[in-house]
Amino acid sequence: MFVDNIEQIVWLYKLAPSNLHITDGKEVHEIAVFLVKQKQATDCQELLRFIDVQMPRHTLFILQQGESFRLLVNYKRWKDSNVGTFDVVKSFATQWLTAQLLILRIDDTQSMDMLYESLVRQVASSQIFSSQQNLYQAVMETQEVEAIKKEMESVKKTGNEGTAATEEVCVAQRVS
Repeated sequence: MFVDNIEQIVWLYKLAPSNLHITDGKEVHEIAVFLVKQKQATDCQELLRFIDVQMPRHTLFILQQGESFRLLVNYKRWKDSNVGTFDVVKSFATQWLTAQLLILRIDDTQSMDMLYESLVRQVASSQIFSSQQNLYQAVMETQEVEAIKKEMESVKKTGNEGTAATEEVCVAQRVS
């Protein structure tokens, strides 16, 4: 899959307190920005997720296929900071865009934690349904909503009224 889809990976930037003149974060110490040149506009999120989990830093991927670009961030949290391992909580990606529309603001943030959260929220945009201030809780609530929607779609496909009634009760219990 890698050889078929990926032409080149280039480490573009290292965002760190030393070059951004902001405070080191409690969770985020560095953000690596990679340009991934793809041979075709295929979905390589799982491959990049696998690569990302292996890296002991937070990352942002800029995917390029021809003249189109897409941003991908795997929102991750420390599994074991002593060993440098992460859990990817959820992946977020933008639509394919032209270079002129590929914009990320590096806000006037005070720390690496705040910068990472800002970048995740910008890439995720409307993919985060929750209005929670805390990013982790907002992502968890979004995953819960997605699971409920998926469950409801599954119920609709079965078309069995008895099953649907039971499933609606289960979904209603999970929401409350």
